[in-house]
Amino acid sequence: GGDLEKNTKEIMAQARLTGQRLGVALNEKDVLKDISNVSKATTLSLGKNPGQIANAVAAAKALGMEMSKVEGIADSLLNFESSIEKELEAELLLGKNINLEKARQAALNNDIATVAEEIAKQAGSAADFAKMNRIQQQALAEAVGLSREDLANSLFIQEQLANSVGKEYEEKKKIIDE
Repeated sequence: GGDLEKNTKEIMAQARLTGQRLGVALNEKDVLKDISNVSKATTLSLGKNPGQIANAVAAAKALGMEMSKVEGIADSLLNFESSIEKELEAELLLGKNINLEKARQAALNNDIATVAEEIAKQAGSAADFAKMNRIQQQALAEAVGLSREDLANSLFIQEQLANSVGKEYEEKKKIIDE
């Protein structure tokens, strides 16, 4: 609803701000395209607000995922018994604390952008993932509601998008846009 030009500008600006805040180079046109695939439930939960929808989609993109995947993660986090069991198993296998409480609270409140950001924090980096054995990788992936391959793909994309500034940012953005 509302003025298409105004909404498009708001979406593009929010996508740019979210990308900058998360330190990644995002293709705003891809964000616009992906907004058309946001579920009706999420759209209504975000008050049909273009800025909030753009923030959620951009955060998912920064995580290296599609919105539908992050929504699936949110659903798995809200299966409390299973989610907490997988979190504890991953902590035991990894020998480190994983705290998905903020992600669960965000999922409960339909705050998909925060779910994406919290999962990214808990999952660590591609380098961390590479140091784990296969069982540890699987446990971490299940704890955050993904398959091992989906988590690896997400981390790989994050690594490609992350920490670009100046000329490097422009070069990566050009590659992504192409």
